[in-house]
Amino acid sequence: MEKSKKQYFNEINIMRGMAVLCVVIGHSFNPTDYKIYCINNETQKQISRIVGKDVPLMPELALRDEYKNLPIRKGNNDIFKIVFVGRLIGKKGIAFLVDALSLMPTDMNWELLIFGDGDDHALIEKQIADSGIEKNVKLMGNRPLNQIAEAYQQADVFVLPSLRETSGNVLLEAMAYAVPIVAFDTSFCRLLKEVDCGVFVNTNQALEGIKEDWCKAIVTLGQDKELAKQMGLNGYKYVNSKLTWDEKYRIIVNDM
Repeated sequence: MEKSKKQYFNEINIMRGMAVLCVVIGHSFNPTDYKIYCINNETQKQISRIVGKDVPLMPELALRDEYKNLPIRKGNNDIFKIVFVGRLIGKKGIAFLVDALSLMPTDMNWELLIFGDGDDHALIEKQIADSGIEKNVKLMGNRPLNQIAEAYQQADVFVLPSLRETSGNVLLEAMAYAVPIVAFDTSFCRLLKEVDCGVFVNTNQALEGIKEDWCKAIVTLGQDKELAKQMGLNGYKYVNSKLTWDEKYRIIVNDM
């Protein structure tokens, strides 16, 4: 049975509250006159159910021009460098990250560089001290972009420990520098998992298991240099070929 105009626009209003991009092809209210793209797998499933057909995936993120095709400069660090870039607020997951890294093996030489600042600075600083890993963690504060770029160049792994913000330009920036990623297996990162550009931890388990798996992911990349290098290259190739505005434009034009 064909949908009424009211039914169709009610569903469009639902979609406006979700992670979708609608491209208008014609001028009527018929669903065939719209091309819909979803920015993550969860939304893709829901919107496909609403419109009654498969809807393509198109991540909302795109690599900025200044990060395209950067030269890959990787040296051999004496210390395994873990890098986080972002605000020091609850939803970024720094508290979880500190807990997970407190499980790191004592015979591994590593350091975590946290770039950014925020309301939770004092709480995070205290948690780091209480966790007994203060000698391994450096709160770098806000730094100019050239110093952030240098950190990406020297990083062995980039971490994004947020469950609420599992996408962000920092992921693309890390990939642009061929840095492998450790994050949660949710939302945008499920797409990155298919590209094999990092280790993405399953969240469908008890919290202690998630922390242990997060720690294991970092240790694995620290011990297997070839795996880490290949994952970094996978991300580098993907972000430069698929996650650009030019590529999004090409897809939309070809679909019209």
